[in-house]
Amino acid sequence: MNINNAMEKRVKDIINILYQCRKRNIKKVYLNLSDASHSDPVIQLKKRIKFIYTSFLIESRINTGCEMIFNDHPLFDKNSDNQFGSNLCDYERLENFQDLNLNNLMVDGFEQIALTRKHDHVVLGGTFDRIHNGHRLLLATCCVLAQKSISIGITSDDMVKAKFLSELIESFDTRKNNVRNYILDSNPKLVINFDTLQDSVGFSGTIPELDTLVTTTETMASEKIINQTRTVNHLSNLEHFILDSVITDPTSIITKNRLSSSQMRWNDLGRLLKPPKKVTSFPYVIGLTGCIASGKTSIGNFLKQLGAVVIDCDKEAHICYLPGTKCYDEIVNTFGSSVVIGPDQSDSGHIDRRKLGSIVFKNYEQMDKLNRIVWPHLCNRVSNLIEQQNNGTPKIVVLDSTVLCESDLKDTVHEIWLVLISAKESIKRIQERNNLDYESAKLRYDCTHRLISSHQKAKMANLMLSTHQDFEITRIIVRKAWSGLIERIKIVCKN
Repeated sequence: MNINNAMEKRVKDIINILYQCRKRNIKKVYLNLSDASHSDPVIQLKKRIKFIYTSFLIESRINTGCEMIFNDHPLFDKNSDNQFGSNLCDYERLENFQDLNLNNLMVDGFEQIALTRKHDHVVLGGTFDRIHNGHRLLLATCCVLAQKSISIGITSDDMVKAKFLSELIESFDTRKNNVRNYILDSNPKLVINFDTLQDSVGFSGTIPELDTLVTTTETMASEKIINQTRTVNHLSNLEHFILDSVITDPTSIITKNRLSSSQMRWNDLGRLLKPPKKVTSFPYVIGLTGCIASGKTSIGNFLKQLGAVVIDCDKEAHICYLPGTKCYDEIVNTFGSSVVIGPDQSDSGHIDRRKLGSIVFKNYEQMDKLNRIVWPHLCNRVSNLIEQQNNGTPKIVVLDSTVLCESDLKDTVHEIWLVLISAKESIKRIQERNNLDYESAKLRYDCTHRLISSHQKAKMANLMLSTHQDFEITRIIVRKAWSGLIERIKIVCKN
């Protein structure tokens, strides 16, 4: 057997071992690869398996006991106490991979996985955001299975918008390049084909030469619709290879034990993602923005408790068009006296915001007219309020504004903090808060995204927050953001 074939066999043996360990619920495994040889095939072997086995190693070099050890280093310490601690429990040590006997690891009734069968053209699909060990395991398995080509469908930028915290998902091009680079590093001999997924099938339902579909247990349901589509297109069905999902605790998005892109996006909340503007004077101004009913006001109130001076730009806008102001006159001249509260009511002569809202939320042209009137007055007023805080003390001022990114207010802040919420949750909150039907609430939601979408705002933001979970969790994220902010200001003050 030549060295390349030996390397292939070794990789397959390792993968088989790890699958058997997983089926036997052996969660603590130590796998040591020798560094003694530096020949090209061995180096290539290490590239092929380094991210395969780490997906299964819940702990390595642990001190809490190890159920099984695999090692190929001739000088491996048989006592192992120095490496694994004194709690090493019953284990099986194999000192040379060439001597592996897979029968020792087989589970009764469980067939060896089909890594030795021929799979010429393998297809898989996914989002592949922030490639982690689960992705690497999936891709590495495909690299071992495939003999000729791998076809990968990657979820389009439009489709990912329905995902949790989609504003934090990497762009399609970034995700595609990361997948390509990993496959080229793992098995450069394979032909790589890409498709932009706009649905759950993509080109897996139309390419005749495909023979194997690889999914995880989470995405295995896609096999049925893919093979149904191939049948309609008079193509042979794909053999289905299912890979166990690498998730240790699927019940919570906040746990450190969950291996997922969603968890990685969640971890980015409250963390500075883009450098702020250069600070030339105080106060330090944060622009807190988000769509209607995103929960930014609740976050603003909490920031106030932490020590910030909060300016509610919605309330300041209302002050801008009180009777007797220039802004008031411009609104009445533009929209007519019907938007003024009548003489028989307590707020006689004031702008009726409900009537004005019924006009502008149904007509984008009317909304633009209102914005052109109010925004300049609002920006002037807010700038004056900020200046009043400029007394030499490093105060933190927070501008709470739905239209921060759309207006000139963005030019007055050092950092933009964007509050993320799903469209579904936002519309639900608008319905409950304003006692509106679904269509009216959706109209208001759409209106706030007409000029700049939440994904465009995410590109402008320095830091992102979310009120998706219970507010106690939101508080934790906000405290994290606040602590980072205080540290940044300390550095500015020192300089």
